[in-house]
Amino acid sequence: MILMIALFAVLLVLVFPQIILQWKTRRLLSGNGKRVPMGNWWLPWIGSNLDFFFNSPDQFYKKNFTRYGTIYSTHILGSPTIMTSTPEEAKFVLASRHKSFQACYPPSIKRVLNHPSWEGDFHLRIRKIVQTPMLPESLRLNMAKFDSLVRWVLASWDKRPYIITHDETRKLAFHIALYISCTLPPSHDSAKMLEDYAHVSNGAVSLPFDIPGTRFHVALKRSREILATLNNIILRRRMEKVAYDDILNSLMESKDESGNYLSNNEIRDILMTFLFAGHETTAVFLVWIVKYLTENPDILEQVKIEQGMVKMSKEENEPLSWSDLKNMPLTSRVVQETLRLSNVAPFSPREVLEDVEYKGVYFPKGWKVQVYYRHFHLSQEYYKDPYKFDPSRFEVPPKPSTYTPFGNGIRLCPGSEIVKVEALLFVHILVTTYSWKIVGPDRGTQYWPTPRPKGGLQLEVSRIIK
Repeated sequence: MILMIALFAVLLVLVFPQIILQWKTRRLLSGNGKRVPMGNWWLPWIGSNLDFFFNSPDQFYKKNFTRYGTIYSTHILGSPTIMTSTPEEAKFVLASRHKSFQACYPPSIKRVLNHPSWEGDFHLRIRKIVQTPMLPESLRLNMAKFDSLVRWVLASWDKRPYIITHDETRKLAFHIALYISCTLPPSHDSAKMLEDYAHVSNGAVSLPFDIPGTRFHVALKRSREILATLNNIILRRRMEKVAYDDILNSLMESKDESGNYLSNNEIRDILMTFLFAGHETTAVFLVWIVKYLTENPDILEQVKIEQGMVKMSKEENEPLSWSDLKNMPLTSRVVQETLRLSNVAPFSPREVLEDVEYKGVYFPKGWKVQVYYRHFHLSQEYYKDPYKFDPSRFEVPPKPSTYTPFGNGIRLCPGSEIVKVEALLFVHILVTTYSWKIVGPDRGTQYWPTPRPKGGLQLEVSRIIK
């Protein structure tokens, strides 16, 4: 009885108002001669979300794009949403030449990450601060530190015959992000924060029902613990009164045109989002590199030869330099191909700020838009045999706008360069230090919160005897 009452309450509060809103919207648009894309609107909040979360994104999008065309509408993650699938549509939505769209994340992500709305001048100000330590000139100066963190993570493999690749790459990517943001070394506290972020990640893309036992409820609890830890880091830094060359120091010194500094809470929230974005997708991306190389032994052997030549040019235990990365053309193509094929950040969500029309299709103000990169990254139209792992395809640059693993427009991922650096360092040290094999059968792909091999890719590892 209680369950039935609860279900009726959910329908009353969430579903019925959305049905009425959609009916009114479509009636209004039809009366004005406007055409929104065709789509599936039955049972908002329930039907589309179940289909979205319990099928693979490829199945979900392919089914609807096949039925309705390259652009269609639905109701997902609590909002009427227009789905796009072509490079031209992506460029229109993401281009900086107009202000009809703004970044808009699902309610679950906003609440779990305590994510504020960063737009306009404030967004540009924060973006500049966050991006500066990840530009090539800054990365060049920190190569030795990044190299040492990769070696620190991989050194622990000697004590274990088996490792879960995703656990190890998360540890690596998180501590590099922590160093860039706060100049903090690995510690008990950082390990606890990494564990908290694992729960945050699991609940970040989910139905935002704060009910005990759900992933979303656990994620909110762990999020509060991370925020408290970050607040303590900020307070300690203010007490130290020592200038560091990191994001936290730049945030503390930043002033707007009126001379106002950022508050502790604003700095904390920025760090919360940066640390999440700075390690989650990178960690998964590194897992895919290992998987694709393992499944393509001929390419792996070529990478080993290339990295062996780089190692021979170095002294024993000498860290890699920026110039060494230029001597890894094959490995760089492996990185590019993995980004294309894995699509660890498969779409960019946007909100329509003003009524806008594109090729006869109407985007109503207040609706959401999803730019789905994965669809054209895996399209036969742009890539021959698109599901094949073939780094050689990047010997020739792809067609403009058909390769966007880091997004496009003013929201282009500021960490695109450091992701490549981490990948090249990781591959170099991995293939010149260890041999490995995947343990167990292929269990398929887990798509949420980020696409990754189920189980995290378990490996049997052994150090290469010199």
